[in-house]
Amino acid sequence: MYKDLIEARIRELDSTAGFALTRTEIRDPVPRGVLDTALRSAGGHLPAGAAEFYEELNGFTLQWTYTAPGACDATGDEGSIRLLPLDEVFSDWQGAIWFDDFEGGDRFRAVKPFDLYIPEACAAFLQEPGEPAQDTVHYHYIGESLSPLPLSFPEYLAQALNTAGYLGWQSALTPRQGAPIPVVDRMREIVPGFVDRLYTAQ
Repeated sequence: MYKDLIEARIRELDSTAGFALTRTEIRDPVPRGVLDTALRSAGGHLPAGAAEFYEELNGFTLQWTYTAPGACDATGDEGSIRLLPLDEVFSDWQGAIWFDDFEGGDRFRAVKPFDLYIPEACAAFLQEPGEPAQDTVHYHYIGESLSPLPLSFPEYLAQALNTAGYLGWQSALTPRQGAPIPVVDRMREIVPGFVDRLYTAQ
């Protein structure tokens, strides 16, 4: 199911004027042993919908830039989805997301990135030390902020494909920041098939 949707979205973008795909990768299903190990690392509970996704594919990448048809220069529009392999999601993340060598460095220790779409920000699950992974999905600006998203993991995947990973779509849903209308307007303008229902409901 997911693989077909991802492949269809890639084909759609590739055939839409102005879009240039810079990287695409769809990984094979996660091996059973890796799934079992990740389940143990997640405290015996994978977030709702995660097992079904990873049993079909062990993450994927879709990245693109956009240049308006007939223009000489890129517009600055770009998109990125980078669903990480399951063993990376439930790895330790010490030294990347949290640190133990300065006071307060461990405040984001519970963050388990699963969509590391740019180096500075990600979508993540939460798993407190010694506890099972939670079903909640959060937007994390790395090292600075953590905000809940009104989405389950399957809903997040649906919106990632709906927006084609347009940079900023996650922060447009965070209660702290509100909806930056220019991002939503721009998705309406250029992203083929974009449905703005989730944003108009904010």
